[in-house]
Amino acid sequence: MKYLSARELKDALSKALDKNFKHYALLETLAGSGMRVSELVWLTVQNIDFENRKITVTGKGLKIRDIYVSQSLINVLKLYIESKKLKSIDRVFPYRRQSVYNICRDYSGKGCHAWRHSYAIFVLRKTGNVEFLRQQLGHANLKTTGVYLRHSDFTPEKNLLEGIYDD
Repeated sequence: MKYLSARELKDALSKALDKNFKHYALLETLAGSGMRVSELVWLTVQNIDFENRKITVTGKGLKIRDIYVSQSLINVLKLYIESKKLKSIDRVFPYRRQSVYNICRDYSGKGCHAWRHSYAIFVLRKTGNVEFLRQQLGHANLKTTGVYLRHSDFTPEKNLLEGIYDD
């Protein structure tokens, strides 16, 4: 499974920020949401709930789901949308899938799905919550999400065990 290390991700985002803010916003969205490219290219402004930090997407099988995101991603999206003067019905990133793939490759040397894998691995490492990750990624089956378990050292869970018998 190909994914970007934290350093590779930061480097790619830094390069994009220096070159093209639209590309930066797009890559930050992929990195901070784990959404599929097909979901990204059809994302409209009205599908972003800035107040509740969630993005509603239509995934595989036309299933609608909410993806919860960080405040920093919300801030980037706000800035980008305001700078482009996008209306609520406008697509945020009106690209073809191949164009998004090329953008990912240009900045990281890896394809879009590697960005999705990176998101999944980092969320699992941070939260240790496979069910939450399954919902975030829109997987119908927990087994699909389970492939990311081999990339987690379960630090959050290990930390929870400290003092387990203390009163």
